[in-house]
Amino acid sequence: MAKSSGKRVKSLYGDWGRAHSTLGRIHRTAAKMIDSAVEPEAQEAAELVRKNLETGGSIGGVPWKPLSVLTIAMGGRGSPLQGNGELAGAVEAKRLGTGKHVVGIPHSATSRSGVPLAMIGAVHEEGATIQIRWTLPRMRAFWAMVSKGLGGRGRRDDRYVKDRSRKGLGSSTIQIPARPWLRPVLDKLRADKRKLMNRMADRFQRDVMH
Repeated sequence: MAKSSGKRVKSLYGDWGRAHSTLGRIHRTAAKMIDSAVEPEAQEAAELVRKNLETGGSIGGVPWKPLSVLTIAMGGRGSPLQGNGELAGAVEAKRLGTGKHVVGIPHSATSRSGVPLAMIGAVHEEGATIQIRWTLPRMRAFWAMVSKGLGGRGRRDDRYVKDRSRKGLGSSTIQIPARPWLRPVLDKLRADKRKLMNRMADRFQRDVMH
């Protein structure tokens, strides 16, 4: 009779012993469970950013401008930002705290020539204007040599503009177009917040019930 009464109490009021144990486990391991729910999303985002770099922006859905005529004349080949794969190889998802990750290129990553890859990535993400002053004869000679790759018919690319406004000083303004490789991918992932939150909630629930 007493055994039957105990079952009736559990059915009416719930198994408080089990509930207490479950809540205690959540309290002790909440940070770990939150990380296990969020980290796969961060890693997936990093992988998609790498694929976006490797495929010329196809994942993000924002077409990149092709290489300029002068860049090709100087030996540039293939799709912009691909090169030797240094940028894509440097992309990572880094944990900043419980449930917090950042996706991008760390400031410590450098190219083979020692240039910070985060700076290179930022230039291409946002675009940039760089002015070069040809103050030495050998620099002007180099520019003249490279210009021959354009066919000797003047500048055919408006991203490279010759400036002779200062007597005795030739200069070139190089306009690097924006080729957003990071933001479009992250924006695309954030666009469907419902699916994102559902995936993380499912992982968290599995950990709770495990």
